[in-house]
Amino acid sequence: SADERKRPRKAVVFRNVRPFGALRPVDLTVVDGRISDRPAPGGAHVIDGGGRIALPSLVDAHIHPDKTSWGGSWVSRRPADTIADYVAQDVELFASQSRSVGERAYGLMAHAVTRGTRAMRAHADVAPAYGLAGLEGLAAARERLAHALDVQIVAFPQHGVVRTPGTAALLERAARSGVADFIGGIDPISFDRALKEQLDLVFGLADRYGVGVDIHLHDTDDKGVTVLRGIIERTRALSLQGRVTVSH
Repeated sequence: SADERKRPRKAVVFRNVRPFGALRPVDLTVVDGRISDRPAPGGAHVIDGGGRIALPSLVDAHIHPDKTSWGGSWVSRRPADTIADYVAQDVELFASQSRSVGERAYGLMAHAVTRGTRAMRAHADVAPAYGLAGLEGLAAARERLAHALDVQIVAFPQHGVVRTPGTAALLERAARSGVADFIGGIDPISFDRALKEQLDLVFGLADRYGVGVDIHLHDTDDKGVTVLRGIIERTRALSLQGRVTVSH
């Protein structure tokens, strides 16, 4: 549109770089975050690559920054055999930390930026033990790093959607808040023991509030296949193709 053409454009020229290790260096022009084959607009910022290799930036597609103790004292985990055992230790770790989720998450996420990560999908535990503290902490860290990092946030029911009363209401608050980009789930059969109820609730929230779905699935047997079929059916029924992820 005419208005878009008048809008100031942010342009950077990466001079003398070798895409994917090409022998001959070139200039890469990036306009509004996209590589362009057009001449750079006037006033573009120029960065001399000095003949270095140009590669796509790193993407961390699955990370839990709310669980980190980065920048603080080392924390050793006790041996654990089940998800429930790990979950119990997560609650203890959360209670033992003097720094907020936002501070701890920022430290880890900012370090990732210094090593080349430019996009991240971050899972925040949502459960009665935490309320929405994890979600709000990741949102604060995302805001502080908005100039350097694209962050998608998943409201992740680590303690189960159905087996832990109160979680479903928290997930709805997370979806309604506009902070969460995705609603999560976890092993609907082997952990939550409520396949239809969990998937119906998660996909119902996604449909109602316009968010995506990202479900942790650890089962590699027939239970895993059954869950995948249920996810596929609901994805098709709600036209959520391209907005549903199965993690792990």
